[in-house]
Amino acid sequence: MESDIFFNDMLNFNTHKRGLFGKRLTQDDLLSWSKEPITKPLLRTIDKVLKKEAPEIFKLIQTYMGDRKSKQIASLNTCLDLTTKGWSLPTIRDELYLQLIKQTSYNINAESLQRGWELMGKKKFEFLFIFHLFYLC
Repeated sequence: MESDIFFNDMLNFNTHKRGLFGKRLTQDDLLSWSKEPITKPLLRTIDKVLKKEAPEIFKLIQTYMGDRKSKQIASLNTCLDLTTKGWSLPTIRDELYLQLIKQTSYNINAESLQRGWELMGKKKFEFLFIFHLFYLC
């Protein structure tokens, strides 16, 4: 237990609790697939925009992967929304990757898992391209 707490502090994870008595989630629980939406960022931050946007991004990821029912069909629009947020808010990219890792870890639904890996590949390519375009040129 102490090693989990130390490791979470070292990686700058936010403290997430579950249940009536607020039991702290372990790193495995924190980074494992969940049907439930998150209420705060996985990463510890003081950025108010990130605190507000992180749960919304998680909902978009869940919608795209088919883990969340939505009026909006999981489509290119959802992927475009995620890309737009990642481009316009560079501080949210690490959070987005962690959320994708969360939803692809221990996911037993093959279709959901495939869509999660598709999304991870798309985001990695798009954000690496931005990095090279702006920082290496």
